[in-house]
Amino acid sequence: MIEYQMSLIEAFFYHWSCSYPMATEKEKYHIVFQQNDKTGTIVFLGDKIVDLEIVQDDKIVFSLHFMIDDLAIVCDHFKSFFEFLNETQTNSNEEIVIHNPNIKKILFVCSSGVSSSYFAQKIEKELKLKKLDVQVDSTYLHHLSNCIEQYDIVFFAPQIVSHIHEYENYGVKVIGIHSYDFGSWNFNKIINMAFA
Repeated sequence: MIEYQMSLIEAFFYHWSCSYPMATEKEKYHIVFQQNDKTGTIVFLGDKIVDLEIVQDDKIVFSLHFMIDDLAIVCDHFKSFFEFLNETQTNSNEEIVIHNPNIKKILFVCSSGVSSSYFAQKIEKELKLKKLDVQVDSTYLHHLSNCIEQYDIVFFAPQIVSHIHEYENYGVKVIGIHSYDFGSWNFNKIINMAFA
């Protein structure tokens, strides 16, 4: 790993995270947490970028990658990480309920288009299993204004939810995905939000 100097805000979140009693390993820029059968890691990658990840039974069950910028949103990311780590039951198998079958085009947006692309693929697969003919796409934030009006609903990844107000006047329903649901890949809940 390349050596870098933590910013003051990164140092705050690093030391705050290290103070949790379940922190079992505390290395420079990397903290490991053990809780029951889950292992959580927080990695400070530099340039205010952080990875939060939880593994259970050798599978990644929670993952968030974000930049430390909006403090309220960043606090929510960390809170979601620790809530998920502490829960004994994760991701309820919420039943998909379609209240509004008129939704035909859904867009997922994140900062770079990578995680939104993953979400779009998974959601589209779930919708096909339900025999719903819905186009599900993804894009990155700086391209959104070029395509937003083509969609019925636009979902914002938690990393960019602070930008949602910039897109509320396009006549398209915009929804911010909570970091807990995004990080834990709670696809059924997100589908229900789309078709509510």
